[in-house]
Amino acid sequence: MTTAHEAFISAVSQSMGLGAAVRAPGTTVVAASARANSNVVVAYAIAEHTVLWCDPALADSLAPMVDTDRAAPLDECDAFLAALGWTPLPRAQMQVLGPEGVRPPSRSEHLVQSVEVTNPADQALLDTFRATLTAEDRDNADLDDSPDEHIVVVLDADGVAAYSSQAPFAPATQFADISVATRPDVRGRGLGHLVVARLCDEIAARGLHPLYRRDVTNVRSVRLCTALGFVPAIEVSGFRRP
Repeated sequence: MTTAHEAFISAVSQSMGLGAAVRAPGTTVVAASARANSNVVVAYAIAEHTVLWCDPALADSLAPMVDTDRAAPLDECDAFLAALGWTPLPRAQMQVLGPEGVRPPSRSEHLVQSVEVTNPADQALLDTFRATLTAEDRDNADLDDSPDEHIVVVLDADGVAAYSSQAPFAPATQFADISVATRPDVRGRGLGHLVVARLCDEIAARGLHPLYRRDVTNVRSVRLCTALGFVPAIEVSGFRRP
């Protein structure tokens, strides 16, 4: 495991109040005040342990899953929660850079630069780019939320061709949570690789670790993570009680 991998697992487990407990087999239910009134439970496969991080109102329903000796696989958690009639959320992976660090793209002629959301000209570029994306694309890149302060883009003759940004990951603030989006007409040309690789360099220069969270079914994200050198650290599976 890399230093980043170990640091990420330790930080997330500490945020859950479990610490070194995740290094031993077991399945634990954690009633989290941060999830109060959400009706959501997220199962984390973290190190040797499975943690069901949930709305406190759901804890009693999850009690049968508690096991002091065995980590329940996520598929088993899914089957239990589905049997309760709860609604599945997309399964996701949290990935950190492998031991070789970020793999740079091949040489590119494209212009890569940082942008400032407080600059009206840069904001206009981002607004035009946002309009080219579907609601799902914007949601995946957090582009409908308040903009991240640290943004890198690839520019071409039509404006922003690819976008990447980072913000601190709340449970592990030494990790920079990366978002990425590419304009539909230029997908498949390696521009996502280019912009995220540049962002990873800038993240490292700030003394932080890059973090990439993705839906396991998102083929483009799977390819991008592999190309950049990211490796899985934690996998999660969520459900919502109707």
